[in-house]
Amino acid sequence: MNSIEKLRTDLKMSKTEFARIFNISPSAVAQWETGVNTPNQVNNAIMLKLREKLDKKDDVKSVITNLLLGAGFLALLTWIFSENSKK
Repeated sequence: MNSIEKLRTDLKMSKTEFARIFNISPSAVAQWETGVNTPNQVNNAIMLKLREKLDKKDDVKSVITNLLLGAGFLALLTWIFSENSKK
């Protein structure tokens, strides 16, 4: 299991849910996980921040889902990169 797959499974997300964060297809996630393709620098930075958030909280998936459904992608990125994020 590579680090991308580990992050996704630690978030308890399907490939489809994980793909929504990056605005990519589930097959692109599968390619990242198998090493066929690699994420760009922005997506790598997002994944690093998600890992940091996950290591600090265990309800990251619900926050991500609520932000994507409610406020949208920009709100999600703001939360991911904020230093003192709250639910």
